[in-house]
Amino acid sequence: MGVSFNLVSEHWIPCVRSDGSFVELGIEEVLGRAAEIAEIRDQSPLVTAALHRLLLAVLHRAQDGPRSLAEWEKLWARGSWNMGVVGKYLAKWRDRFDLFDEKHPFFQIAGFAMVGKGADDSKSSFAIRMFQELANGNNDTLFDHTVEEVDHPLPPAVAARALVATQAFAIGGGVCGVSTTFGKHPNLTHAPLVGGVVSLLRGKNLWETLALNLLVVDDERPIPATRDDGPCWERDLPEPPRERLPRGYLDYLTWQSRAARLVPEAGSTGTVVREVHFAQGQALPGDLLRPEFSHHMNEKRGVIRIRLSENRALWRDSAALFTSRAEPGGRDLRAAAVAQAASLYSKDVLPRDRALSSTVLGLANDKAKVLLWRMESMPISERLLNDDLVAAYLVTALADAQEGHLAVWAALKGLTGSMKDGMQVVREIGERRYWADLEPRFWALLNDIGHGDAPMLRWRENVVRCARRSFSAAAENSAGRSARELAGRVAAEKTLNKKLRGAGLLETKEGDAK
Repeated sequence: MGVSFNLVSEHWIPCVRSDGSFVELGIEEVLGRAAEIAEIRDQSPLVTAALHRLLLAVLHRAQDGPRSLAEWEKLWARGSWNMGVVGKYLAKWRDRFDLFDEKHPFFQIAGFAMVGKGADDSKSSFAIRMFQELANGNNDTLFDHTVEEVDHPLPPAVAARALVATQAFAIGGGVCGVSTTFGKHPNLTHAPLVGGVVSLLRGKNLWETLALNLLVVDDERPIPATRDDGPCWERDLPEPPRERLPRGYLDYLTWQSRAARLVPEAGSTGTVVREVHFAQGQALPGDLLRPEFSHHMNEKRGVIRIRLSENRALWRDSAALFTSRAEPGGRDLRAAAVAQAASLYSKDVLPRDRALSSTVLGLANDKAKVLLWRMESMPISERLLNDDLVAAYLVTALADAQEGHLAVWAALKGLTGSMKDGMQVVREIGERRYWADLEPRFWALLNDIGHGDAPMLRWRENVVRCARRSFSAAAENSAGRSARELAGRVAAEKTLNKKLRGAGLLETKEGDAK
């Protein structure tokens, strides 16, 4: 009998129970006990997002829906999944969820192998290559010191998580090789969730989280569907590597961006995966709108994705993440789950006083190189999603924050103009201090925004306060005491106040620098 690791029953999905304890469970048990589980949590946010995506695909297929908000409301009122239906589906396709099945290995291609110059010259990679966030390939050694050239055998549970994540987050770039199945593969392209910010709504427990991200599906949304839409594990024949449109939402959720096959072997403590055969698989058109991403309108480029930046916290894009539309009453540019939550609130399916949270995450890359990954949690409410006045306040608040940043930047530019050394260091200290100092004040604003003008007045006062404090911290760091440097600091402080007044953040008062 061959090696087996069936994801339906084996323990491989990392979960946090309601009491805070940690456990790994299989797909069926996770869904059956979802109301008892606080959350799915892996050390990598990419794995966390990809696991939710997989479970949503199972739920959509097993329940054949929901097909309307009314169906969604019935599911929500139930408070648990119909495990008779879900269990029956998983039993029907159980063999397709085996990581090492000889005919249909999960998320892989049976018999797939990369070859070198000779037909018998196997060309596999170390399995660690599947982790996009680790230091392998073209990636920098950032927080991790694993490298692709080092042998890191993976337990099946870890290999399964890596495989699911790489199908969603694999980075493109680079020439691909030759396989025994397809011959020469096209160059590597990005997986579906690269190049944007993923929004994942969070409820009180895992059941609510999955339900809130379970989208209403029909022939046109969230992705136009054809009659043969279905998850990848239901297909008998492997897909040749090519660019194509998804057949529908289920095809999209289980997109095989990489042709792969794990190579199991016996280790000292059981089966391990040391090597993987890995190449370009299916490619999505670059202009396909991804349901998990939020977008905004650009005057020149039209609808574009919100992207993760090395130097920009995600809360600074909160207006686009939660309130963005192409025009008043027009197309909703928010992530599909966020837009759906807005509709559920407006139809009183969700109580309007019920607060939710959104986990936003993604990775930033430069071509084939991963720069960083990030995950942040943001509170959201019915007013934030649906109230146009709150949206206008939020846009104004973020514009005020940007004006404060520009004032600090202008002042530090003047300050460092009088210094001999350390210009870049001083600017970075000032700008980073400004945004870090302002962030907790933003969360306080988000809780109060829309309740009259007082929250906005406090916000502007905080912008000014944070601008001055960050400038002072940078100026102190310069530690210059020459007459020229002291005069430069006075002039820079004048510039700061002038810019703050010019942005309407600071009124002229006695004692202000003119």
